Amino acid sequence: MPPGDKIFVKSEIRTKQDRERLHILASKFKLEDEFLDDLSVPNETVIFYDKASNLFEMALMLGGMGLGIYLLLETESYIMGSVVLIFSAYTAFKEYKEATNKTPQIILNEHGLQTVSAKFHEWKDIIDERAITESYGKNSEDYLVYHHPSGYERLSIDDYNTNRDALNKLLRIYRWRNKKIKRSRQL
Repeated sequence: MPPGDKIFVKSEIRTKQDRERLHILASKFKLEDEFLDDLSVPNETVIFYDKASNLFEMALMLGGMGLGIYLLLETESYIMGSVVLIFSAYTAFKEYKEATNKTPQIILNEHGLQTVSAKFHEWKDIIDERAITESYGKNSEDYLVYHHPSGYERLSIDDYNTNRDALNKLLRIYRWRNKKIKRSRQL
């Protein structure tokens, strides 16, 4: 019973059955949550850039470069042609670099987590890890966020071969496996 609400709790009309159900419900919060391990998840998951989507976006930008060249050569839209050509070339190059990048972007296992922008941290040092979606008007972007002893990590995962829900599932599984290992060592 919250200390400041005693008068309100006493004034509530509850049957004996209601009080028993509330007591049973309150006792359930004292139990540790059950978790079933997903055995299809390997001992370690390595997440890379999504090569297929990067190559597709690169192909679109190569088409944009063709449009820019057409505007420059066949029309008198030199400014528009230049803008389209430069933007498309820059984006195509960026997508090519991501598609050919073989560096792991995120590594997860039962011992901890490492990202391309942060060194490996054990689960005991990681706080509040989750994949989130931030919306900006009609646009949204997914991020992996967590706190660690060196600071705060906020890594965009939109170009990776995972999504928010899958990454949240992996974070829960590996965190749970780590707790399971700690409990077995204590026994």
